[in-house]
Amino acid sequence: MDRQFLSQDEIDALLGDTESVPTLSPEQKDALGEIGNICYGTASTALSTLLNTRVDIATPTVFLATQKELMERYSTKFVVIEVNYKNGIFGKNILVLQMEDASIIADLMVGGEGNSPKQELTEMDVSAVQEAMNQMTGNAATSLAVMISKKIETEPPSIREINPVEDEVILKEYSANERLVAITFKLNIGELIDSELMLLVPYQLALEMADLLLEQIMKAEAPAVAAEAASSSGGVVEAPMAAAPSGSPPPAAALPPTVSQMQSAMPTNNPVGVNQNPQAVVNQ
Repeated sequence: MDRQFLSQDEIDALLGDTESVPTLSPEQKDALGEIGNICYGTASTALSTLLNTRVDIATPTVFLATQKELMERYSTKFVVIEVNYKNGIFGKNILVLQMEDASIIADLMVGGEGNSPKQELTEMDVSAVQEAMNQMTGNAATSLAVMISKKIETEPPSIREINPVEDEVILKEYSANERLVAITFKLNIGELIDSELMLLVPYQLALEMADLLLEQIMKAEAPAVAAEAASSSGGVVEAPMAAAPSGSPPPAAALPPTVSQMQSAMPTNNPVGVNQNPQAVVNQ
């Protein structure tokens, strides 16, 4: 009896896709949730000032999903705002807004009551929304720069509409099966909006952002860990330090600020250190 062997292709077919599926560790998920919480908590303050009403962007939830799965969350047209990073970190973030939410924001921006949402945005509406998102994303980028200790520059955000009936993906440079990191927030604007805001980040950029924050946290915790180790061993651990000239002030501690310090220090308008152009680009 002849003995038959499976080819490598047949083995791969039986085992399924041999490539590793993108995953996030619990620490990376927590870090991305904290980035979303701080950055868009700060951004909500800027938006509140612009709209002259209370804005809450909170309760981030982090998960991985394919573009196909993300598109299935929407049955009607929605708005996407793309923010490209060009220094410090590289890549893009995508904000996703329901069309009605974008319409209400646009109306509030021009002094309206926001009580007659539309399913289509006029040219004036687009201009108003892009200005609001420009201020939001600028403040978010400033917060991120503080959190990861990097100077970050962004390009002006672009805005476009997506129709789930006609469009298959949100990001055309990625396939429908490409997995993105999604961070969803509860979005509340006065009594007018009780909805969801979604932030999409390409997988590799999300890993970089999470790891940069975790690195800063480890640096901040290092002195306490060393002190605890010294206390446990009964000794004292001291890092060598060059003597400062007589009369010189002591050097500032090279530790990232606490969350409360970042929240109190964040400007609500015209963020410093972020290349921000109030005129956003509209992609038709």
